[in-house]
Amino acid sequence: MIRIFIFIAVFFISINASSQISILEDSITLKLITRGVNLIYNYEFCRAQDLYDSIAERLPDHPVLPFYQGLIHYWGNLPVTPGGPGAEDFEKSMEDVIRLSNQVLDENQDDIEALFYNLASRSFLILYYADNGLPAKVFIHLGSIYRSVMKAFDLQDQFVDFYFYTGLYNYYVEAYPEAHPIYYPFTLLCKRGDKEAGLKMLDYAFNHAYFLRPESANFLSIIYLAFEDSSSRALHYMRELHERYPDNDFFLSRYAELLLMNKDYELAKPIIDTLFYLDDFNVMKAYVFRGIYKEFHLKNPEKAKDDYLKGVDLAVPFGPRADYQVAYAYIGLSRYYRDKGDSEKARYFYKKARESISYPYVYEN
Repeated sequence: MIRIFIFIAVFFISINASSQISILEDSITLKLITRGVNLIYNYEFCRAQDLYDSIAERLPDHPVLPFYQGLIHYWGNLPVTPGGPGAEDFEKSMEDVIRLSNQVLDENQDDIEALFYNLASRSFLILYYADNGLPAKVFIHLGSIYRSVMKAFDLQDQFVDFYFYTGLYNYYVEAYPEAHPIYYPFTLLCKRGDKEAGLKMLDYAFNHAYFLRPESANFLSIIYLAFEDSSSRALHYMRELHERYPDNDFFLSRYAELLLMNKDYELAKPIIDTLFYLDDFNVMKAYVFRGIYKEFHLKNPEKAKDDYLKGVDLAVPFGPRADYQVAYAYIGLSRYYRDKGDSEKARYFYKKARESISYPYVYEN
């Protein structure tokens, strides 16, 4: 949930700006970038790297170059953990984006491309830090993000990817305090949002953005599952992502998860089986998801318990990065011991689930 809160936290200052978009005026370069981003999200990293060279010839010293490389490092080494493969390269690439975009903004604070890449790189960094339980590093970037996000409302029609940020703002500034009233006082001085408009803007970004199309659909799936109580709509967006990027392991695992949430167990089963043949992170997910399959579809709680315990064990090396997945395992173990009449262990694992993730749909069933 900290990932969501961080995105909400960036929506508190309104500034006007206008500029021209040089990339959008170069249709050939724009097509190269769009194609390259799609290759990255489909895990075709060698082909994406080949396109990078063509983009670099047309846009030397442009912030898009390290941003593009940062995406390769991030998705090519998922889950990126501090000290793990790709982490240092990812951070350096995104910091290079910030440095290059700041150089442009020092000369022209209204340069839209520099504003976008500065905002996007910082956003990816804070998600990486939040996913890995590093809140202190998150706060380093919040001030700059505060000063950028609300500009997107003035810029979204000039650079469509800004609809991702304006959509998130419109939705979460209303929905989050509704779900968590303790945060309501923090929104009193904010520009009012509009949940319905936010969903439409995110959907528009999903269908039209250049860089943030996949992120828009991913957040829509989270919103519909966590806030709109519509697992079917969440599945719709994740199915779209899986079909557009069939080789993306992350979207594959999310697709399996949402199929389980929609009780489409037989369609989920072969996908779960596929996860067992991937990297260790996906194998961990596979055990947890197979536990859900065995518990709810096969009605075999003993076998489900074994898979849940195995998933918890395999999650240890990934630290906070695996909290979301192990929460499913913990709540499954809580149900197991509740049904066995062991209330002490049931409460223990329920508490572990709540400590791992705050999404009610995980532990309220």
